[in-house]
Amino acid sequence: MTPEQKHAFDQRRQTLMHKHMQRDPRVRAALRMRRLGMLRGVLGCGATLMLTLMLVKGFLLALHGGQGYAQMLAPVLAQHAPESVLHRTLAADPVAEVIAGLIAPLLPHAAPASAVVQRPPGAQAAEPET
Repeated sequence: MTPEQKHAFDQRRQTLMHKHMQRDPRVRAALRMRRLGMLRGVLGCGATLMLTLMLVKGFLLALHGGQGYAQMLAPVLAQHAPESVLHRTLAADPVAEVIAGLIAPLLPHAAPASAVVQRPPGAQAAEPET
């Protein structure tokens, strides 16, 4: 068999193998699982990124307090529209405030807990347990 004939034969064989494999339900199931695995990886990375962002915001809120956090972000947020995604992402939200409340006692120079969690006007702070 000449090299050209061997090459043509290998190409025909590969084409037939590919055709038969595409019809095999086990191969199709493996390809489907592979696609789902990639989607799971992408969603996992997104969830990890959001969790990290929440922890960093909570740490910064605990370290600088609500006022200090707002002052720190003011120059960055002044360059963007108020309804932008950046504003919504970096704004202090209830989850970050809860994380800040949990982290604040662990930090040596942290702002007091009353400065971390901002309450609406007229709301009273809860009495500390003894």
